[in-house]
Amino acid sequence: MNLKSSFFIFLALIFCGSKGYAQTLQEIEAELAALQYKIGDAPTDQERVEANETFRKTLIKAFGEEGVYDYPFSSLLKIGMLPSGDGAFKLFTWNLPKTDGTYTYCAFLVFPDGKDYTELIDSEDLTMEDESKTFTDKNWYGALYYHIQPVKEKGDAYYTLLGWDGNNKLSNMKIIDALEIDKRGKVEFGKPVFTTENGIRNRQIFEYAKDAQMMLSYIPAKDAIVYQVLAAISGAVENNRAYYGPSSAHNALRLNNGIWLLEVETDMTQPKSDPNKAQFNFPSRPDLNRQRDGKNPLTGK
Repeated sequence: MNLKSSFFIFLALIFCGSKGYAQTLQEIEAELAALQYKIGDAPTDQERVEANETFRKTLIKAFGEEGVYDYPFSSLLKIGMLPSGDGAFKLFTWNLPKTDGTYTYCAFLVFPDGKDYTELIDSEDLTMEDESKTFTDKNWYGALYYHIQPVKEKGDAYYTLLGWDGNNKLSNMKIIDALEIDKRGKVEFGKPVFTTENGIRNRQIFEYAKDAQMMLSYIPAKDAIVYQVLAAISGAVENNRAYYGPSSAHNALRLNNGIWLLEVETDMTQPKSDPNKAQFNFPSRPDLNRQRDGKNPLTGK
């Protein structure tokens, strides 16, 4: 065998060897699918943290693969993947539950080329006093987001986020926030576009008892963000949010020129003038013979 032949055999071995280690998105997804359960179910915090770090690095590896932006990751049942609604990005969020009842949150904004992404670093504890504060990707407060509503009004563009935070052993939080991404890719949370009974705020924060369920949703039939008003279970625990729960009253936020305007005590009864648009409520005279159409009455989906 001459020197030239040996050189080509050497190159072939390198090529075949490297090709053998290349992973498809399906193979990466299989690794992630196994890790997602260890993050929440491992017996110790250390094991959960280690599994989470491996998951994080494996997901970053996936972002470098062709076609990742449109890849569904359908087996990642514990990971939130929300499209922005306008094709600008996808938002991946998940949490790492600690044995003390608190959570660490992880998130990535992934842009259409798949290789360009921004990681959000959970380094702040959200409090009720943070409604007028701004956060960046480097000092994010951490949450699981479940709805994105893009807003574009007279050149102003931002994304309204609805999210959940497990807070601590006594209470949960829900959040309405505004995400901005400038032309250089700078990420900022908190834009003064939410009107409240106490004036304009950068976000709205709702804290309530751990065993309570609070509705906070974007409802297409109302073209508004609708939420249940929280109230203390008794006067003796007024201002202690761990003893707050949802009342029968609902407030709404309606978009007007880029600002979410507060509508106090939104009417959630059936509009008798147009019953066909009553997807968001319950009829005053239910038809017991009516067949369900499979839609959620709160979201219309």
